[in-house]
Amino acid sequence: MHSEAYPEMASVLQRFVAGVQNALGSNFLGAYLVGSLATGDFDLDSDVDFLILTNAELSDAEVRPLQTTHVDIHALGCYPAEHLEGSYIKYGFAESD
Repeated sequence: MHSEAYPEMASVLQRFVAGVQNALGSNFLGAYLVGSLATGDFDLDSDVDFLILTNAELSDAEVRPLQTTHVDIHALGCYPAEHLEGSYIKYGFAESD
């Protein structure tokens, strides 16, 4: 990763995860970096790809504070904050019955 190019990366990610944890409460299981940042192929044009794992499907009551978190992080105005891209997935979503 080009940490020297984006010294604010760690701070942005910490703020983002804290906001997600606050919005989801006990529904939050984990936050993971995926894509080029996780594999070491991150460059100056990469998105910051993430995966949020939850206990249950997102409720309407959780979606609004999550939207606020995303808007607040984007408003930081730095490259990592403006290029977050990811998914929220319920644990076990791919299991068959």
